[in-house]
Amino acid sequence: MRDARPHRPLLSGVLLAVLLAHAALHVSGAETCEEEGSCSKDEEKGDKDSPEPAPDDSPYVCDFAEGLDFYERLGVPKDANERAIKKAFRKLSLTYHPDKVKGKTEEKECSQSHFIAITKAYETLSDEEKRRKVAI
Repeated sequence: MRDARPHRPLLSGVLLAVLLAHAALHVSGAETCEEEGSCSKDEEKGDKDSPEPAPDDSPYVCDFAEGLDFYERLGVPKDANERAIKKAFRKLSLTYHPDKVKGKTEEKECSQSHFIAITKAYETLSDEEKRRKVAI
């Protein structure tokens, strides 16, 4: 007996096209100039728009800024409500949490500085009494 439900494809057309394009790149054997002395198709055409990979041995520069007030640290306006403060803290804490950062020691230390600063800012701004003291 035939099923009454209409047949639906397992993959949507867009997803299938992306998977096929990805597989075609692997099958075509696109290589970089470092591998086997041959250039990829983009480099043969002289494609200058493709970004060059950053060298791994470049020095890391920490973007931690001293002296920001708590609102600037979290990136919220001074009249932000608790919900906006909590949302900003959660977003930043996912970015700068020391367990989430993978990289060199300098990067981890920088993210730890950020994380400590945003945690202190959140603790202060989420408590109404502490927030009033900061506003004075």
